[in-house]
Amino acid sequence: MNGISGRYWLSGLAMLLLAALPVRGAVVIDGGSHYLSPGRQARLAIAVSGGNAIQGLNIYVQIGDGGIANGGTDAAPTITALDVVGPGTVFFGSHLGSSPAANGSLMWLDSITTDPAIAPTVAAGGTLAFLTIDTTNAVPGRIYPLRLQGVNANDYSPNGLSTGFTEGDPVPAIRDGKIAILQTMTWNKGSSGLWTESAWTGASSAFPDETTDAVIGSPHQVTVDADQRVHSVQTGSGAHLSVAAGTLTVVDGIGGSGRTSVGAGAHLVASYIQQDTLEIAAGGSVAISASTGGSAAVGDAAGNATAQVPEPGTWILLGIGGLCLLLTVRRPTRAV
Repeated sequence: MNGISGRYWLSGLAMLLLAALPVRGAVVIDGGSHYLSPGRQARLAIAVSGGNAIQGLNIYVQIGDGGIANGGTDAAPTITALDVVGPGTVFFGSHLGSSPAANGSLMWLDSITTDPAIAPTVAAGGTLAFLTIDTTNAVPGRIYPLRLQGVNANDYSPNGLSTGFTEGDPVPAIRDGKIAILQTMTWNKGSSGLWTESAWTGASSAFPDETTDAVIGSPHQVTVDADQRVHSVQTGSGAHLSVAAGTLTVVDGIGGSGRTSVGAGAHLVASYIQQDTLEIAAGGSVAISASTGGSAAVGDAAGNATAQVPEPGTWILLGIGGLCLLLTVRRPTRAV
């Protein structure tokens, strides 16, 4: 190999090796959005991203106002377990044990560090913790904050306790989550009408929102004429869900044997659409997005698998490395 082509080979190889390295970013701890039925137990995942090396964690979790122990009034959903070292968590492979503790039934905390004899750090990417909750006595149609910061402010005034890593680790951005307790509402007008009409039964809400599984069982048309958000929609034979204007966001999806149409300039976003007929007018749009639900019933089978896709920076480095190698092959060699 002569000097010029050798340098190109080494340059391309270096780029490919750089591309193989994980791309680090801002560390984010995300409580997630969780949509749950009342009267059940569920295991919620609290996520972390960024990939940076971390060596310890102080985690504080609170549902709603924290209940009596925090000077509040909420009594549900309750927390029954907090797991930061079990299978599937980022600290599973290296830790010195954990001692989760409860303060009442709506606030829990834990502190852990890695085991230097096994691995001094772990990567901040994946599931940071699993939170098991019980939605018995939770109010259908209500959204409860899932706080990771400002926890137990009654005892730690004024700002409360905030989740973070140990000293020397990166400071994470914290995104509090939410727990929506689902309710079912059924169209009961006896004729067609607008989504926002008080023609729904089954709940105290005037019309469905993101806490609602909406059912259009009768052979009538229900029209969305402004931005709306709902958990799911089920249509019966002859029923017609018409998105005439604005954006209808369906957190879960649309199912049943009815018909869904999207008018000109209107938009529909859902994780799935299973209808006998789907009509999209010119200028209308339909987007299939991943469900935002982040929980599974205790005892359920494993959740949906997600494929890991290289970050944009990784693709760029791979492209540059490949181009360097291509130039090596195509560039005429010169004697040295």
